Amino acid sequence: MNKGVRVLSSPTLHAKVIATSRRAVIGSANASENSAFADDAVVITDDLDVITSVLTFIDGIARSPKSTRYSSTTPSGKRTGSCERVHGDA
Repeated sequence: MNKGVRVLSSPTLHAKVIATSRRAVIGSANASENSAFADDAVVITDDLDVITSVLTFIDGIARSPKSTRYSSTTPSGKRTGSCERVHGDA
C-alpha cells in the first residue's frame, strides 16, 4: 500500500479495472485456474483519453459509500478487490 496502490471492491462491479499513468486494463477475467475455462475478455490500452476516463471512473468508485477498500493482498498473498488505481509508471 505504500507504493500508491489502492484495491477497491464495489458490490455492483464485476469487471476488473487497473490503471497506471501509462496503461489501462479493463476486463472480466479472474486470476484463477477456473478462469482459464471461462469466456472472458480483457482490453489493454495505452490511449491517454481512455486512461484518463478509467482513472476518473476509479476515483468515483473510491468515493462511493458502497465501495470497500482492501489492502493490496490477503494474508494468503492473493489479490483482492475489483478495482485499483496504480500511481506512477508501472
